Amino acid sequence: VSREEAEKLAVQLGMPYVEASAKTGQNVREAFELLTRRIYQGLLSGEVKLLEGWDGVKCSAPQALQLQRTSVSQQSSTTPKNDKKCCG
Repeated sequence: VSREEAEKLAVQLGMPYVEASAKTGQNVREAFELLTRRIYQGLLSGEVKLLEGWDGVKCSAPQALQLQRTSVSQQSSTTPKNDKKCCG
């Protein structure tokens, strides 16, 4: 998608245009911050309405991180300290 196309679509949708790169991480945080601020402002103004029974966005990251930590912890407890390898 060209920049012009993306900017045109953003204008049509009434949204800001933000160019971000998942590869380099450039402007990713800024894009999410802008999005969350717009949603929050929409909730406060009444422009965005919550649906009945909706209880928010759920994220599996905390559970996945806990599983990863448990796995790493189990591996390190079975690996002798002298046998650890370094990547550098």
